[in-house]
Amino acid sequence: MANIRKKTSGRFEAQVRIKGFAQSKTFRTRSEAMKWAYQLEDDLHMDHEGHVRGKTLFQALDRYVQDVTPKKRGWKAERNRVLRIQKEGFAHLMLDDLN
Repeated sequence: MANIRKKTSGRFEAQVRIKGFAQSKTFRTRSEAMKWAYQLEDDLHMDHEGHVRGKTLFQALDRYVQDVTPKKRGWKAERNRVLRIQKEGFAHLMLDDLN
């Protein structure tokens, strides 16, 4: 779980602790600290082979639309394609269950 605290210097320290793993890092803004902490938490929920546990296809596509799609030249068309896929019934399947 992530913990964000403001230091006396005015900077923000993000700490992530999950199942015996602990890591911290200092940032200028609270939003930078939160972004780093949430990204690290997501990465820690992956197993050693890169398989994500406890996430649905819908959630994975949602993150893709937010993080990857805006950086592409044809982002509007790609976003629309992904949103159509998210409306399908299989989008709510767990990633672990997909082959």
